[in-house]
Amino acid sequence: MRCVKLLSKDNFLSLAASTDDAELLVLIAERLNTGDTVIEKNPSHAVRILRKASALGSAEGQYRLGLAFLLGKNLGGGRYRSNGDLGRALDQLNLAAEQDYVLAQLKLGFVYLGPPLFNYVKALRWFNRVVQTSPSLTSARSASRGIAQIRAKVGRDQLKVLMAEASKPETPKIPRRKKPAPSGNSLA
Repeated sequence: MRCVKLLSKDNFLSLAASTDDAELLVLIAERLNTGDTVIEKNPSHAVRILRKASALGSAEGQYRLGLAFLLGKNLGGGRYRSNGDLGRALDQLNLAAEQDYVLAQLKLGFVYLGPPLFNYVKALRWFNRVVQTSPSLTSARSASRGIAQIRAKVGRDQLKVLMAEASKPETPKIPRRKKPAPSGNSLA
């Protein structure tokens, strides 16, 4: 665990504030999340540090922050506290998954598989990506289990239709422009 083990409590937090090393920030956040004999457990501070690691582009930091949002940990509420938290969780997990972080891809697949989203096509896209790109047999098996769950829910024929849909490239969403508010001056 690099030099993190040798730091005192005071130096530990100042290092987190001063460093731009995303990998080190993730390690610090992990220690704060679990606590030990030197560093007292402080999960809410761990989330703040993960935000910094995420902003620096750390896939692992984005994944862990996404999990914190997904589970509502240290954010003042329970699981799926609000759509905003679920939305931020999906944003962070997507950032990590797009960097080919397999755990984030699997998590997205299972999030889309269940409530409140139930989007089997998106779940299949993430599971297929894991199966196609991950060298890990364990990851591929997990993705296959997710696909099997979808098959059990919709049946083999419908799964074929969903797989065909999932294999199509995703069309990007174009944000709608807001209509200007009507002004009080009418020239009519």
